[in-house]
Amino acid sequence: MKRAAIKTLYGEFNFGNKLQNYAVVRNLEKRNLETVTLQYYKNARGFTGRIITKVKQLVKLLLSLLHIGKRWNYRNYARDKDRTKIFRSFSQLYLNISEPINRFNVDQSFIDGFDYIVIGSDQVWNEKNFAYREDLEFFLGTNDQPKVIGLAGSFGISEISDKYQNTYKMGFDKMSSISVREVSGASIVERLTNRKPEVLVDPVMTLTEEEWLEVCKKPAWIVPDAYILCYFLGEKNDYLAEIGKYATKNNLKIIDVMERSSDHYLTGPSEFIYLLKNAEYVCTDSFHACVFSLIFNTPFRVFNRVDKFKDMSTRLVTLLEIFDCSYATSPNMCKEAFNWESINNTIVMKKQEFLEYLEKSV
Repeated sequence: MKRAAIKTLYGEFNFGNKLQNYAVVRNLEKRNLETVTLQYYKNARGFTGRIITKVKQLVKLLLSLLHIGKRWNYRNYARDKDRTKIFRSFSQLYLNISEPINRFNVDQSFIDGFDYIVIGSDQVWNEKNFAYREDLEFFLGTNDQPKVIGLAGSFGISEISDKYQNTYKMGFDKMSSISVREVSGASIVERLTNRKPEVLVDPVMTLTEEEWLEVCKKPAWIVPDAYILCYFLGEKNDYLAEIGKYATKNNLKIIDVMERSSDHYLTGPSEFIYLLKNAEYVCTDSFHACVFSLIFNTPFRVFNRVDKFKDMSTRLVTLLEIFDCSYATSPNMCKEAFNWESINNTIVMKKQEFLEYLEKSV
């Protein structure tokens, strides 16, 4: 059986990241490939990394006790640790993760042990995540094996800094096939390489609702009968009044899976699927929360992401254009605006485009 290594962003904290990783695994396994998700870190991990992390935590605690700097919140630390365990359990159960690796603790023979390197999905081409020439060269290798495939990778930004353009060009030139997730990303690749990549939907859309329900799990905490699901990766304070007003008017509870003070925070990828499937409405600035809302025909409202990074909306713009639902950004939350028949037909069509690309690539 041929082997495929999946290089995506790795961490135990982001719902969309885990679920797109799972979708890639399922798609490759359907093509009789043995998959390994690379637990890749830019810096040293393993025993040394754990020691460094513990030392940092101890320093923060001591500074807090001495009232120096920010007060360290042990409750937040404990909640994060509990949620990480839930995410880790999902990874171990479904993703066949490798041992922690980086370009310092494994050599090129490790990469050469695979028939394919699949880079994607998620924001693998965002320069703050993957703009390191040494890392890129490590995965691309020095010959034509393994075959390197770009699978619906996202930039999350509309242009590449001048200092990184040669790095990206070198990477794309080495790839046997390239696909991206946003129109602006396709323009970047074409400018750098004169190759026209395919624009594909996110891999999560290639699995049916029934396939997602196979890994769906009801949360351990009590879920209200009717609720709005809130999932914000950026600041949300400016939006809470609007959401609260809508919830009161429609007799809905609010579940916020990013609120550490609530048991709702103890939610993993499987529970997240359940909450999206059963919500009356979803309020979010997250690309993947929108994608799953489309899959489950759950009405949603898109809010602008407010955080310290550059504009991350390029993926969402493409998504809303493809499915003709730009009205989801409107302040007037209206269930009736969604044409689910048209949306479902588009999902079927875009899924077929994705599968045809994958068939040609592997």
